[in-house]
Amino acid sequence: MPDGNDVLFDGGKPQAGPTVVAYLSGHGVTDIELLVATHGDAGHIGGLLGVLTSIPVSEAWLDSQMCTTGTCLDFYQALADHGVVTTTVRMGESYAWGEVTTLVLNPSESLKTAEAVTTNGLATLYESTTMGVNGARRRSRIAALRG
Repeated sequence: MPDGNDVLFDGGKPQAGPTVVAYLSGHGVTDIELLVATHGDAGHIGGLLGVLTSIPVSEAWLDSQMCTTGTCLDFYQALADHGVVTTTVRMGESYAWGEVTTLVLNPSESLKTAEAVTTNGLATLYESTTMGVNGARRRSRIAALRG
């Protein structure tokens, strides 16, 4: 982030954990202010288990989905074990860090309309750049984010 805070979105499959940790460490990341888990699928959060055991994390954003898989249960336990503050984010909420704003585009539950592109997603706006996470884009909500 522009203010020096480190934010990590998802971590890949469990076997990706060491690669994610090595990459972050190689880029001077010594702590993570915000970890975002777009949803509880092992392909998104599995690698975060390695991150949690290697790098201090202050806060984690989670979706509202019920956690039922072994990887997801392990992830939630690791968050608790490491004292990470958790926040469940919901569609329509927005969060800001200085000049950066993030809008939660989609809920965990699948949307049954043509407007929905994916089940989970965030859009982050910094200056004139909008970044989507997890392929999520809903033009009307991104336009609202830009004001």
